[in-house]
Amino acid sequence: MWIPKQPMYRAADCLPLPPGELPEGKVFVTDNTEMNRKYHKYQYQLYFCLPDTKPDSFGAFPAYSLYDGAEITCYPQEVLGELPTERLPLFAKVGLSQLRPFPRYPYSRDRATMTARCFLENGRPCRGVGLETLLDVLDYSKMQAPYQHRVGIWDQHGELILECRCGLQTYPTPEECRSSAEAEQEEQFSGMVMS
Repeated sequence: MWIPKQPMYRAADCLPLPPGELPEGKVFVTDNTEMNRKYHKYQYQLYFCLPDTKPDSFGAFPAYSLYDGAEITCYPQEVLGELPTERLPLFAKVGLSQLRPFPRYPYSRDRATMTARCFLENGRPCRGVGLETLLDVLDYSKMQAPYQHRVGIWDQHGELILECRCGLQTYPTPEECRSSAEAEQEEQFSGMVMS
């Protein structure tokens, strides 16, 4: 994918994070001026912190590059701030679309019963991501909806089960979706208790 040239991000380009708070569920910008000169480009500054991320005893937390998908260990002092949604470049939207929420159990491509796909403003689809449960569906849509033009999730028969457009869930209503996920979670829990 072609990446336009632009200057590196500065703190003034970002929304500040509250002191001591991790950028959970957000695209954030790092200060990578102390890294190898090869990485002194804006595309190496954009990362995503998955929701429910916990820091280690030094405050470090895992984050994922929106340029190449690499997982890094990031320290709070390296974070310049949250990147406003309207400033997110195209390559970063595509990279973000490939991130899955934290799995509740080890991911298996064989168990993936749903496919999530993000669409850019021009209608172009990003590569699909496999999801296993309705809770995964909710987590994925919650992660992606603020940043993507459209998010669609389909079951194995190709039937649309969830859609978000411009940050809002359009199908089904959020209440219907939440009650289905809670019912699935109760069913999984009762199965664990009986076995």
